[in-house]
Amino acid sequence: MSCDTVPAFFQRQPVLSLPVQEWLRRRMDPALASAEGREALVWPMVLGAPRLREAHPEGIPEALLLQLAAGPLAAVGQADPAQAWQLARSRADEAERGETGWRPHPAWGRYSPLLSLRAGVALMVLTGLAEGERYPFAAGAGLFNACLYHECHDALEPLWTAES
Repeated sequence: MSCDTVPAFFQRQPVLSLPVQEWLRRRMDPALASAEGREALVWPMVLGAPRLREAHPEGIPEALLLQLAAGPLAAVGQADPAQAWQLARSRADEAERGETGWRPHPAWGRYSPLLSLRAGVALMVLTGLAEGERYPFAAGAGLFNACLYHECHDALEPLWTAES
């Protein structure tokens, strides 16, 4: 890649439909509220990963899914991937069972690779930020710098409403 080439992530992204934006917000709200809530970003990151879905078109085997999620889950304080997956499956719009394993829920539609990328980048930005009074601002700044503008808005909105 030459210096004058813009990486794909920083190019204009497709506009997410309102239901998909709401779906993503339902993952971001707990992720912004606590380290444990960031678990909600791990599953979209793994389930929607394009190469993984290409390798397993009929569903990602559960053992592999848990193995791939173990590291990111540990980073947010979740030591038991099986327990976290059970919780994630309780969300009706998380995943569906395929012939050989798990696939993103059909509600993700054609956006599953983009949602995987957004969830992964958001998880990376939010994990490791110091908790406390300045966390919402730091999260908003980090998400903005990662070009996740909707997620940035979600992080900063409580600060704006507290000031009005």
